[in-house]
Amino acid sequence: MGKPKKETPNSELVSKGKERGYLTYDEVNESLASDVVTSEAIEDFMKKFTDLGIYVMDTAREGARMAAKKAGAGKKGSGKAGSDDEGFQPSEDPVRMYLKEMGSISLLTREGEVTIAKEIEKGQNIVINAVINCPITINEIASLAEKVEAEEMPIQDLINFSEPLEEASAAKLKKETKRVLKLVGQLKKVAAKLEQASPKLKVKKITVKEKDKLLKQEAKLRGEVAELVKEIKLEPSHIEAIIGKIREFG
Repeated sequence: MGKPKKETPNSELVSKGKERGYLTYDEVNESLASDVVTSEAIEDFMKKFTDLGIYVMDTAREGARMAAKKAGAGKKGSGKAGSDDEGFQPSEDPVRMYLKEMGSISLLTREGEVTIAKEIEKGQNIVINAVINCPITINEIASLAEKVEAEEMPIQDLINFSEPLEEASAAKLKKETKRVLKLVGQLKKVAAKLEQASPKLKVKKITVKEKDKLLKQEAKLRGEVAELVKEIKLEPSHIEAIIGKIREFG
């Protein structure tokens, strides 16, 4: 079987993206050939839009917001042709693309917050499930929490706030700090249990029943870890940094 051909975005879609400054995932998916199924092929296809300076967003509303933000940044700059694209680097994979979207979304209203939360939930779960299996993740989160506890890092630099930071009172920041430190403490305890449970599965002399029980226990603990990481609501840049370290040591 020969190598699948590299899919190229059609000119009509590219023109539409350049005119608006963005495309939605639905629009891109509709143009994607059915035989483009591998992650490498999809990444290559999506990278073409990034290289052209076209944002790919979940909804048209998000896209319009990002395009307006980019245009505003361009007006504040030197006015050179390439200024709008300064700092706009191509994504390396779908995880990075998701993280960039997370970091660019401004939650303006409670209604908008709920809508966007539903739209990104699936992508968020993919990211979290991808990183929780690595010990580096727990260590990094614990290290960040220690910095917050030692007042070396403000809580607003660690987590995603559901309200504008300028509206967050000192009491709110203190409450969030306490909440996060408590969750991280729970996370470390569950991670320790998981660390003890995993080696037991590698024991040669183990019955099918015992193995099944251990697998269920391990799955339960991994689920608890995932839920705790979600509840912490890490700022996307920290998740991205963790992914970078996982790749570095992997």
